[in-house]
Amino acid sequence: MNHDGCEITTGAFGTKKQRVQRGAKWLDEKRPGWAKEIDLEKLNYTMGDRCILGQLYANGGHWFSAVKNAFDVTDATGDKLAQKYGFMAMDHEIGLSANQKLQELWVLEIEQRLNAPDEPKSVQFTESEMKVLKELLSSHYDELADLLCTHESGPVHRLLKAQLETTVDVQRKLGI
Repeated sequence: MNHDGCEITTGAFGTKKQRVQRGAKWLDEKRPGWAKEIDLEKLNYTMGDRCILGQLYANGGHWFSAVKNAFDVTDATGDKLAQKYGFMAMDHEIGLSANQKLQELWVLEIEQRLNAPDEPKSVQFTESEMKVLKELLSSHYDELADLLCTHESGPVHRLLKAQLETTVDVQRKLGI
């Protein structure tokens, strides 16, 4: 059976860590920002409505609702997909320890995403704003270059040199 271009078999889907990472990437694509929706206080891999899929896709239902809503399947394929993406322990991984390990790995993935720095946003400048920026950066560059000549060594020289390099870098990025 095929899902999202992947053959679903009963073969090995990798380690628990690989499966959880695969599932986290899948969620990043299917539901951006998903990590912010998970209540870590409620996260419980022994309860179908409190696991990752349950919290994101159960919509008041239970495990089967979550699997159906997440993968748009109603047969046993859902469990295999849940296993493949680390949402469910493999058939041979019996017991609480398998679920506990999956939960621990999911918590790490969530914390990684919640603690990641925000991506810089692209800024668009108008033509008049660009003109002002060019003038300011050019003036700033000239002042730094003059100061650099008066401080030929030491910590002030290093600081001025770093500021000058940053100014040049900003100019280059702005196409100035």
